[in-house]
Amino acid sequence: MARENQNQALHVALIIFVTLTVVLGVTTFVFFRQYDHARIRAQDLAAEADRQKATAGSKLAENVELKGMIGAAATAKLEAVRRQFAEDMRACAAGFPQQQRFYRPALISLSAAVRQRNIELVDAKKEIQQLKTKYENRERGTRRQFRRHEEAVQRAGEDLLFVQSAAREDQKRNSAEKTRLRQDVAEMQQKADLTVAELEKQLATLSQRYRETWQQLDDLKEATRPRQRKVPQGRIRTVSQRTRTVWIDLGWDDALRRLVPFGVYPPGSTRLADAGGKALVEVTKITGAHDAEAKIVEDRITDPIIPGDVIYSPTWSPERPD
Repeated sequence: MARENQNQALHVALIIFVTLTVVLGVTTFVFFRQYDHARIRAQDLAAEADRQKATAGSKLAENVELKGMIGAAATAKLEAVRRQFAEDMRACAAGFPQQQRFYRPALISLSAAVRQRNIELVDAKKEIQQLKTKYENRERGTRRQFRRHEEAVQRAGEDLLFVQSAAREDQKRNSAEKTRLRQDVAEMQQKADLTVAELEKQLATLSQRYRETWQQLDDLKEATRPRQRKVPQGRIRTVSQRTRTVWIDLGWDDALRRLVPFGVYPPGSTRLADAGGKALVEVTKITGAHDAEAKIVEDRITDPIIPGDVIYSPTWSPERPD
């Protein structure tokens, strides 16, 4: 009995041992498989991390290289790069459409402008060279002309000395001639003054005789025409005391002629026999059908001729020429 119990215990112990061994083996296998999967996943994650790190390093290198291409510092922040980009576009691509405001179009445009300026610069240099050559040729010609002018001036100086010597001789002769001419002119002036004074006296005498003759004719006219009333024949239109000239309202149609004398009477005078004459004028030019110009022969400062004064001549009648 004891042996059977002992065998039974051994069997139980063996079963338990085998069971534990199987469970341990299964557990070990499961844990090993999970560990293997975890190790592989860790390796994959490490490889992915390496790839991400390599990519990030590449992107960082590209970022630094791009910053260098646009002239920004490698440590510059994005906001600073944006501000620099905006300033560059305002300076170099202000006239570009918004969709073309980038470095490449701006550089292409600036490059084309630079090439065009280089072409213009080359043309300008050629033109400058041509102008320089032309200037040098002109300068050589100018120097030749200057030398010729210097020679001409030298010859002219020699001629001038001769001319000055001759001029001094002529000046002496002219001085003597001027002195003689001054004496002659003084004598002629003296004679002319005497002649003018004599002519003025004669003119005053003739003027007095003329006025007396005109008065006599007036009296004679009145005597021969006792029935004719002495009424105004015209009137003064305008007066110029500066030129001693008047304009009257008689002319061709009135059979007026030059040198006809007219007495001047106050405006409104109708009976000229009772009104005293204030001045005497004489026709000098017929200017129209009823227009004429006359000079003032005699007047009084205290009673000057004014527009509207009436005129009358005993030697002329508007109905018929004398």
